[in-house]
Formats: sequence, C-alpha cells, structure tokens
Amino acid sequence: HTRLRGSSVEQVLDELDALLIRSVGENLRGTGQCAVALSGGVDSTVLCALARRQASVQAVHVSVPQGKGYDERRTAERIAKLNGVPLSVVTMSGELYRNTLVQATAANEMPLWHLQNLGYYLASQRAAELGIDTLLCGDTTGAMLSPASQLPWTHLSPLLNMLRRLPPAIGA
Repeated sequence: HTRLRGSSVEQVLDELDALLIRSVGENLRGTGQCAVALSGGVDSTVLCALARRQASVQAVHVSVPQGKGYDERRTAERIAKLNGVPLSVVTMSGELYRNTLVQATAANEMPLWHLQNLGYYLASQRAAELGIDTLLCGDTTGAMLSPASQLPWTHLSPLLNMLRRLPPAIGA
C-alpha cells in the first residue's frame, strides 16, 4: 500500500495484472493436469482466462438446475468455450446432495460454515476422476472486490477499468 500510494490508477492496474498472472503461474508450476473450478462468476472467470493463457487447463462446474436463480451452467459453458477450455459438469440433484453430504462434511474443516462446501467436494471428486492434479479456485475474489465489502473503496471505477483490460476471451 505504501509503495503504491502515489501511483496512478494505470500503474496500480499494471501491478495488479502482473500479480494475478504471477500468482496463477506459480500455482500452475510443477503440476500435472490442472483444472479450474469454474462457477461462472467473476473470480473463477478471471482465473480461468489467466490459467488458460499460461497452460493447458480444463474446467469443472457444479450445476444446480433446480435453483434457477443460482445455476450458472450456461455462463460457465460460454466462458469455457470462449477460452477453449474443456468443461466437465457435475449436475447436483437432491439425491446426490443427500448421498454426498456426510462425505463432504467429513472431508472439510468448516463444512457447514461455507456455502460451497458440497460444490467444492463434488468438483474435487470430478477433477480426481479426470486425473487432475491441481484444481484452482478463485473463491471470495469477487466478494473481496465487491462494493458491499468492508474494503476502503471510495468508488468502483478502478475495478471497472481493470475488468475492461482483461483479455476479450473472458467473455465479459
């Protein structure tokens, strides 16, 4: 923060771009097969695009077709297609939820506190079936940059400028 305090918005965005690219690259380095947990939201979309620019990746999506307001399958399919990333979809049903809840709960540190607990578990299971060694997840990036967050954003124009600079393949 101190180092960037006197920087222009462009300089800060350049720094953010470089940090995001380097961070994704470091997570890809030394891995075998890699996938992105692609929800269809902003954070996983950015992660998918940055990972694809640096490696051959796949995407895994957990679809909840009963929750019409929550199911982002079509968006995830569009993002995967735009980025040339193969997508594997796990379709959540009431039966799958009930049959998997105990295993997911046993496998997670704070299972009931996290909204995506079962989704992450199912995505991890699918990734393992596909021979994936590393599953990248951008959880909470979108929340961290949202206007409702507790961060001291005075306005969103820097964020919007950053999003405009993302590769067109993201599909924004």
